[in-house]
Amino acid sequence: MSNNPVTAHLLDNHQLQHQIYPAYCFGASPTYNKWVKLTATDVHALRREPGFEIQYIHFHLNHPIRFVYLCGVVTEIEYLNNWFTLITLDDGSGASVECKIVHALNREQKGGAGRVTERAQVAEKLEEEGDNDGDGDAFWTESAKPSDTSRKRASTTTVYRTQTADLTVHINAFSDNSILLSSQPITLGTTLKAKGTLSTFRNTFQLNLLRAFVVKDIDTEVEVWEGYSEFCRQVLAEPWVVSPEEVRKLEVEEKKRMKEEKRRIIKEREKKEKRSVRELQKKEELEKKKREWGERNRKRQERHEARRAREEVELNGRPLKGL
Repeated sequence: MSNNPVTAHLLDNHQLQHQIYPAYCFGASPTYNKWVKLTATDVHALRREPGFEIQYIHFHLNHPIRFVYLCGVVTEIEYLNNWFTLITLDDGSGASVECKIVHALNREQKGGAGRVTERAQVAEKLEEEGDNDGDGDAFWTESAKPSDTSRKRASTTTVYRTQTADLTVHINAFSDNSILLSSQPITLGTTLKAKGTLSTFRNTFQLNLLRAFVVKDIDTEVEVWEGYSEFCRQVLAEPWVVSPEEVRKLEVEEKKRMKEEKRRIIKEREKKEKRSVRELQKKEELEKKKREWGERNRKRQERHEARRAREEVELNGRPLKGL
């Protein structure tokens, strides 16, 4: 630490800017449970902190960020066989972000059979306060009588449902591939609002696309950027500050929650043990009833055989046929 008090003060402020609060405080953060509007440059400037790698939590100053919201123009589309489709978004901030679309495969597709899957995966349900995108659906109109070439291409097209809500990827043997979002085509030059979580590939951030919306007009795009500017000014421009009293309160709440969770786990374990005991008792009672029934049946058979023997003796030892 420098002996200069001014320098020391600046260093203290720098450390305060990046002070990471305990994880139990994150729920009180304005960014933790929200789609955080960022630019591509902002995304690549995010950093990771030791201890939070598994949760995929990234930090801007000391704001914990899990869910990212971007808006940009599609400048590149790359189809990677059965597994992924990559689209690159450029928002004019001086950088671009690669968005990864994960295909949902059934067993036949994983084996390479190329069968159309009917199973759609629903995107993650994330909390959105006041986040109404207002995107309508525009549908393609197709010919009522498709040509033979159209039929042939359709028969060789594999349709992949994806982890992104309402988005499908069509891979065609004629290289006529396409991406449809609620029946709207995504092509080079399409402006998208993209939402998802972050991962890294070759030390570069990728957006795991969970939701996407086509921006149809400049007014909608302007609204997005105005929302970004307002959020940056009100939230991201300054470090997140929690008072010591609030930290203690959150710590008490976390301890209480942990106790309740521990109590719930113990109660569930006890219920499971009681259920196992009851099932064992029922099984033992059933086995006992089976043994008693078998014993009664054996004694009944013995009485029947004894009666037959007595009747044969009474009839001078002649056997009673047919009884």
